[in-house]
Amino acid sequence: MVSNGTIPLNNGPGLMIRGYLLALSALMLLQACATKGLLEDADPFSIVQVTVTRAGEKVGTVNLPEDVRYKTEREASRYGRGGRQMRLEITLTDFRVKNPVLTWAIGDQNRLNASSRLVDLSSGATEQEFNSVVVDTSTAAVSGIIGSIAAAVDDPIEIEQRLATQFAERIMIQIYGSQAAKGAATEPAPPRYPRSYEELKREVECRVKRERAQIDQRDGDRGPTRRVKIPDYCR
Repeated sequence: MVSNGTIPLNNGPGLMIRGYLLALSALMLLQACATKGLLEDADPFSIVQVTVTRAGEKVGTVNLPEDVRYKTEREASRYGRGGRQMRLEITLTDFRVKNPVLTWAIGDQNRLNASSRLVDLSSGATEQEFNSVVVDTSTAAVSGIIGSIAAAVDDPIEIEQRLATQFAERIMIQIYGSQAAKGAATEPAPPRYPRSYEELKREVECRVKRERAQIDQRDGDRGPTRRVKIPDYCR
């Protein structure tokens, strides 16, 4: 039973929400703390190659792997130089944008998950295998109607690009540690995106407008008095 506008957390869906909230809080706390790198105590090494793939077509847009590749290579150039040469192989496993319903209930966050491995180029041996979960640190986990509205109007393309930047920074900290010395970045091979971001943003806009138009058509007189107009470029 719900009273005083609160959500019960002692059974059923309440337990699921509480578990989700605790896990999210733990992830955010982990990102904020000092981190010991996976290879912090290893012999000198440098990451000279980065490969990125998606686990499935629904993990972000077609541009996400290339955006993560470019930004991760650039970030890697700030760390160890010389020593053994490594290849970082990244598989993006999940990309999530804030859910307006969860945001209304408890606060939600944008996040990107990946599984990775470091490979020694000279021997071909796998040095480390690990997982990464990056929570968007640029937006607060605001709950309630304000957070829900903000989540509903967020631009998923901008979120994706922002998370790619944060992912590159986070995965280097995982590998080298938060106390590792960093130098100036050098530019890797420029990104070669499969599609333009302008095109992707327009595609998202058109999809949202079509969905809203379908809702208007379904609801008839009960729907919004102001109908959604679909631009010519969406037809």
